[in-house]
Amino acid sequence: MQMSYLLIQTDPGAEHVVGEELLKHESIKNVNMLYGKFDLIAKVKAKDMIELHERIMADIQGIDGVQRVRSLIVNHAASLLT
Repeated sequence: MQMSYLLIQTDPGAEHVVGEELLKHESIKNVNMLYGKFDLIAKVKAKDMIELHERIMADIQGIDGVQRVRSLIVNHAASLLT
């Protein structure tokens, strides 16, 4: 299982619509709004890097209102706080 966090910059005022659209995809586990350069952060799970890339390129970057997507690919999914 490959996990990634996506930082998403949207058109001004489009963060709610983009967030709702993101949550329609089964690979998106949650979406939160942010302050700053990026408007949303989304947690994505995929079976491997190829599927992850396909999800980002086809599903997410194709949503109306998405300007930019930056991915933070998780190296190790174990909790560092335990």
